[in-house]
Amino acid sequence: MRNVFLDSGPIITLATNNLLHLFEDYKKNNELEFYITPEVKKEVVDNPIKTKKFRLEAYQVLELIKKDIIKIIKITKEDELLTNRLINDINKIYSANAKDVFIAHRGEIEIVAVALNRGKSTLVVDERTTRQLVENPILIANRMENKLHTKIHIDYKLMEDIHKELSFLKVLRSVDLVSRAVELNYFKNFYDNKKTGKEFLEGMLWACKLKGCAVMDLEIDEYLKEVKL
Repeated sequence: MRNVFLDSGPIITLATNNLLHLFEDYKKNNELEFYITPEVKKEVVDNPIKTKKFRLEAYQVLELIKKDIIKIIKITKEDELLTNRLINDINKIYSANAKDVFIAHRGEIEIVAVALNRGKSTLVVDERTTRQLVENPILIANRMENKLHTKIHIDYKLMEDIHKELSFLKVLRSVDLVSRAVELNYFKNFYDNKKTGKEFLEGMLWACKLKGCAVMDLEIDEYLKEVKL
């Protein structure tokens, strides 16, 4: 079984696009085990179930938890220690005007720590900053400079240490889940040839983008070229 750890973002993206069934499809056909932390459960079930706007999606996610499609992992003392250290260190990497720039939030970093503590795992996260910490942390500074219009200073030693520690994780986004699902013919009843298949895929990729997945237009074009129908 391959362990896949889910941040709240991809669950929300798929829920708001009526695509939560993908978790059940993947578990059944690819022997994947999906996990969330109690903190993620708060974000996708406990808090939204109290609202009118997202109550329906929260109940749908809760049903997946009840069916053991998505499992809630128990947080260990080691997970708590690693989460706290990562939050502390990551929030010291970047600074502006002699003040540290806060970029690490507990919910996102906790799922990273849990995945790290369980070996070479797959992390699914739609939020850009967390993904770039794993893949290319220098991009975070570039993006902040463009956004804040000020010089961002970097603790390069700390950045490299964190990047090396996180490099054991494989990071995916909701767009990767839907693209692979198309390749596995999970949606074959929705189109009848390659042309309409590409159009269907494009529609799903843009739906994910518009519901919160951090993916650029050029990246969507790449997915459309690379996905095999």
